[in-house]
Amino acid sequence: MMVRAADQLDAVRLAAKGGVFGAGLTAMPVTNAAPESLLVDLSTIAALRGISVEGDTIKIGALTTLETLRQDTAVALHLPELADLLPYVASVQVRNRGTVGGNIAWRKGDLVPLLVARGARLRGPDLDVAVENYESGLIGEVLIPITSEIGFAEKIGHRAAFSPPLVTVAATVGMVQGKIEKCRLAIGGGEPALRLARTEASLAGCNPVSIDWREVRERIIDEAGHGHRGRVAAGVLVHLLAEKLS
Repeated sequence: MMVRAADQLDAVRLAAKGGVFGAGLTAMPVTNAAPESLLVDLSTIAALRGISVEGDTIKIGALTTLETLRQDTAVALHLPELADLLPYVASVQVRNRGTVGGNIAWRKGDLVPLLVARGARLRGPDLDVAVENYESGLIGEVLIPITSEIGFAEKIGHRAAFSPPLVTVAATVGMVQGKIEKCRLAIGGGEPALRLARTEASLAGCNPVSIDWREVRERIIDEAGHGHRGRVAAGVLVHLLAEKLS
């Protein structure tokens, strides 16, 4: 059964009765998941749409479609790695329906590693959490810091229907006087995104010229796992880090 929520608080109230949130619903026809007893339709809540720049933060409403995000000039200016990634997220037809909030709530979405690397937060009526710590709750908006740090993301492997990519990697790196002041590294694809906190800590304070990237690759594999996904992620992430920071 589907019920349309009047606003965000109404949606939370309905979900408390056992419902799940939905809007674009792009994945439902192909996931083979059992139908839920109650689907809370968010699609008419205007407050959940839109993109704005407020100070040093970009705010993105959870119901903003992926294609709207791809075409937005503020995103292209302040989050170039996101603008570069979006053409490779699903198809145009899916991007016209699929939403930012849905991509995040799925937890295997292409955008999640990038948002983790950017230090993005999620807010809603009963939610205020870093993207990497999200488990449940109504996502009202995504808050992404605007910084001068180096950011990039790469998707490896293309989707067949709605299957996740093989791997997506993302990084945000802040440099001071030729050294890495701080960095955030994340991988995703097929599993919930993983932040590589131990590898981040090992790179802080290093001059990229003196880094042994083979050691960094092994460190990432140890943290991400020795399976195919971890090894591919490590290889791509190290290649991009060495290239971008050289």
